[in-house]
Amino acid sequence: MKSLLFILLCFLLTACAISPDSNIILPENLIKSFAYVIDGAQINEIADAHFDACIIDYSQDGSEAGKYSTQQIKLLKDNDILPVAYLSIGEAEDYRFYWNNSWTNDPPDWLGDENPNWEGNYTVQFWDEAWQDIIFDYIDKILEQGFEAIMLDKVDIYYDWYETYGLLSEQESATRMIEFVEAISSYITETKGLEQFLIFTQNALGIFDHDTENKLKQAIWGVSIEELFYDNDGSQTDEQERQYRLEKLQQLQNLDKIILVTDYVYPLQGIPAAFIQNSRNYGFIPYAADVSYQLDELIIIDGLQPVE
Repeated sequence: MKSLLFILLCFLLTACAISPDSNIILPENLIKSFAYVIDGAQINEIADAHFDACIIDYSQDGSEAGKYSTQQIKLLKDNDILPVAYLSIGEAEDYRFYWNNSWTNDPPDWLGDENPNWEGNYTVQFWDEAWQDIIFDYIDKILEQGFEAIMLDKVDIYYDWYETYGLLSEQESATRMIEFVEAISSYITETKGLEQFLIFTQNALGIFDHDTENKLKQAIWGVSIEELFYDNDGSQTDEQERQYRLEKLQQLQNLDKIILVTDYVYPLQGIPAAFIQNSRNYGFIPYAADVSYQLDELIIIDGLQPVE
């Protein structure tokens, strides 16, 4: 069976040889559905569910002991499911392999405050060499497992170092994050030689205003967005904020970037169907997740998710 990456390569090679007037299958048509389960994902369950892609943690429980085997990741690929590894590059997590228990009382200079909304997650000075070395070691583990894509979370932490801490200007902080993502892309595609590897960033649409040299846009294949249309109580998101985000997303779409959207609306009555249809109307790829925000369960909705 052909993998999604092989099909994508064929698309890119063919697109270069076809005249501008020809009908070209856009890359977003290669993925029509995705799952997002980063806590306790069951590989066999996902493999049987017929999604085109899945965002999962490198480990079933977040620990090194619980990391998925190469055979498990291969099972996803054998079922034509693009395996996307979740990776937070803007916060340190105290249950990861790199965490040193001494940091609780004697933190390194680059470790910041605990996230009040997520216990055990700590802001980091993401530009610090020691932190970036940790991330590159983390990426090595992900590549060894056989993942074919990565989703970088907490890119938006760049804004905190301007707005909350006042340590950097907004432009300087954004530039440092863009350079970090660019370095990750270069490490994977050039140093490791995985030219077909795909990178997504999550949320952080404001950073593209600072991407004046298009380095970030060139480094990524797409973006993952949360709570675009609905909040988890079923109410619509703030209209002004939603329109701003839609404008940014459509700009990225015009550059053939993939748009993955997760709204936490399951099992609210009628809302998942409305969310999925609205997302598809914009050409986005939707996933209706549980209202708990936990992302610890594969949500399948008959006739809606995954798309038939």
